[in-house]
Amino acid sequence: MKEYYSYKFQVRTTEGMTPRLGDQLVDDIKKNSYFGVCLGVMYVVEFQKRGLPHVHILIWHFPKKYSPTTTFDQSGFPNYKRRKTNITIKKGKAELDNQYVVPYNRDFDLKALWDTHWPHMVDDILLNERKLTGNALLQLNEKQLQYFGLAEIHKLLKSIGKSLKDYNQMPQPPISYLDSRLNNLIIEETSYDVTEMEEEFKDLFANCNKEQLEIAAATNSNREYAEDDICIPEEFCNLEVLNSVDKMINTTFPNFQGNYKNPDYLSERAILTPTNQTVGQVNSNIVEMLPGEMFSYFSVDTAEDFPGTEHDQIASFPPEYLNSINISGIPLHELKLKVGVAVMLMRNLNQTLGLCNGTRMMVTKCLKHCVQCEVISGSYKGTRHFIPRMELCPTETRLPFKLCRKQMPLQICYAMTINKVQGQSLQTVGLFMPKSVFTHGQLYVAVSRVTSPQGLKFFIDDLMGKPTNITQNVVYKEVFYNVTVTL
Repeated sequence: MKEYYSYKFQVRTTEGMTPRLGDQLVDDIKKNSYFGVCLGVMYVVEFQKRGLPHVHILIWHFPKKYSPTTTFDQSGFPNYKRRKTNITIKKGKAELDNQYVVPYNRDFDLKALWDTHWPHMVDDILLNERKLTGNALLQLNEKQLQYFGLAEIHKLLKSIGKSLKDYNQMPQPPISYLDSRLNNLIIEETSYDVTEMEEEFKDLFANCNKEQLEIAAATNSNREYAEDDICIPEEFCNLEVLNSVDKMINTTFPNFQGNYKNPDYLSERAILTPTNQTVGQVNSNIVEMLPGEMFSYFSVDTAEDFPGTEHDQIASFPPEYLNSINISGIPLHELKLKVGVAVMLMRNLNQTLGLCNGTRMMVTKCLKHCVQCEVISGSYKGTRHFIPRMELCPTETRLPFKLCRKQMPLQICYAMTINKVQGQSLQTVGLFMPKSVFTHGQLYVAVSRVTSPQGLKFFIDDLMGKPTNITQNVVYKEVFYNVTVTL
């Protein structure tokens, strides 16, 4: 019965409730008795500003089947263990047994189970980690053992389309633990010989000059900020004035109005930031500063590899919803361009002509179905090309379907994410960090893009929105697990 409804209506049924079913399901429940004799139906019709109205229906389906163990169905939902004990209680005129019991506060039960049984669940973690790292002397403390055990649970949940984060009552390990076994960087960095590295350190330290020893002493001295924080020299920050988008643009792109069509000016500078959301905000502000007419190019979005019918697909994922999806690696649904805007290719079009992923260009013509762009850097600088719409389909998403977007593979590139700028060299970099970096080595990548210290400026905000020169440097701490600390 669950398989029938998950196919017919593209919904999942839990043990006590099914969300968002349509009027047809109401008729099936009341008239066709798909769940048995219906004693009553409670539902609420919700009307939205965008999209079709839908119904929230609460279904109580009893009695449940007896089951010797707790299992998961094809949708990933639990079928709880129900033993036939022949014990009943009388409620009104009805005799009720274990088939009518509703699991109560299962999050609390889950947390209690973990607190009680986690030592038995991680008894092989240390042995596995020693084999994985090749260090027979590796030791893990109690907290680390719990984190690795929770990571194993997370791995099992992922196999049924869920995550440990779906269970708020469970302890949440640092994100670096969740996929550490699949991270080649961590595996390689933890596979080292402590004794050999200690000897190498002693040899190198003995040959340090006076200035290097002073730096080492300053690094190891007590600081007023957290262990993961890093202090940026004040010469790279302006702590007297509040950070703003206008201040950052004027610093990174001085005399922008007079140089916005200068290829050399555009190719040697950029604003870098950790997240796509910040990139979009900064780029929109810069494009508004440009003179000329704004042209909007809209994509055509479709959902493919969907198990239901075309009618079910349109009802479940209307065009407005598909248009609102913004995934890294594909252009926006609405691409707003002007003549003179700096853009970057997001796909390889023709490598023999220099049209590769990451090529920076400047829009020279905005036509009805395509744009003409001029390459502003590299060996093919000055060449002009027409960029058409093309179908782009990201391969790794959490969507229950394959999103295909037909759009020009372009993104505005006055501001870029730190990951996108890898491999490029720039003379002027404004590093905008309303929030800290979030992946291993990201801060190093950002700083290393600039060719000289004079061209680097930081714009860092603290939790109160005030300018600061302190930010977090993300490093996977697993690389230090094999190091023995001596006091």
